[in-house]
Amino acid sequence: MSILRRPPLPGDTFGQGSAPLDDNPRRARPTCVRNAGEPEDEAAVKAEAMAIVAQAKKDIKLREEARGEMKKASTKDDIQALINKRLAQSFADRPKAPEKPKEAPKPVKEAPKEAPPDPEATKKEAAAIVAAANKDYKQRLADREKAKTATAEDLQAMINAKLNISK
Repeated sequence: MSILRRPPLPGDTFGQGSAPLDDNPRRARPTCVRNAGEPEDEAAVKAEAMAIVAQAKKDIKLREEARGEMKKASTKDDIQALINKRLAQSFADRPKAPEKPKEAPKPVKEAPKEAPPDPEATKKEAAAIVAAANKDYKQRLADREKAKTATAEDLQAMINAKLNISK
């Protein structure tokens, strides 16, 4: 993804305290300053660059070794073992997260035990629910039969009765 920028105009400056840019391609352009106002420490930048290069070389070496081992692997278990080894290698250089102290388990409060429901009352409640459902089902069947031969006015009256709307 590129960032669109306007071309530099005479008088524009690049970085802090640099000379104005001009159209002379032979003139060296000033470098950016990382932290405005603070000059870069050249030794620190070189050390950081060397560390990055060393890590990249190590990664390339590990990758090449893994490719060689992958060519030799023949079963799924061998391949999975190689994947696990590579994961372990990639996480080996990362700093370990500090372990949190374990908290003491909280005491569990026992809920007051309710008496089990009366089986006879449960049966009566279930029977009442089934009876109401059967009554509604029979009513719907009767309404369907009436609707087959009803006029538009009769249908509207049936709908109004269902919705409890009165004229």
